[in-house]
Amino acid sequence: MMRSRAINKYVLSCIVLFSAVFCLNNVSYANVSAGDFFTSAIQSDGSLWAWGINPYGQLGDNSTAGQTMPEHIGASSWSQVSAGGNQTLG
Repeated sequence: MMRSRAINKYVLSCIVLFSAVFCLNNVSYANVSAGDFFTSAIQSDGSLWAWGINPYGQLGDNSTAGQTMPEHIGASSWSQVSAGGNQTLG
């Protein structure tokens, strides 16, 4: 079981997910939080993005389909996100 961990104010250029590397063109994230097999992140413009497995709808995209690349979630401006085992709070 993977523990959740928040990483604040870092620029992530590549993310390893399921033994694959996704380069995100040096997108700047203000807040990143990892749950069990999924990640949620807020870009510096306040937009929320999520990717990974999604059997419980933890990505927040109104589905249970997994996402291999970051998917924009909602239309709100976010300041914090926290991913747990199978849930995300913002």
